[in-house]
Amino acid sequence: RAGVAAASPRRVAAHRPCPRFRTHGLGRPRNKLAHACWQTVGLLAASLGLYAVFRAHNVANAPNLYTAHGIIGLLVYVVFAAQWAAGFAAFLLQKGGPGLRAA
Repeated sequence: RAGVAAASPRRVAAHRPCPRFRTHGLGRPRNKLAHACWQTVGLLAASLGLYAVFRAHNVANAPNLYTAHGIIGLLVYVVFAAQWAAGFAAFLLQKGGPGLRAA
């Protein structure tokens, strides 16, 4: 029952940008830019982590992607990178239509 209350449409609709951004008057454009920066930091951190794991496995002559955990993790990274690229194109390069960017 608690899970249903937490995922209710009202709670989802109540999500707004961080109140701290609003109180300091950053506004929507800067809020979107801050979001893009954090997404980029996340993508770079994930890329660095993947590089480190593959390099460590190669140095130790250990097989890469030998468990479901590793394969699913790589798939999650690929989906995140695709989502980041689509968001970058649609919102920062303004390649998406106004209806897409209005969300």
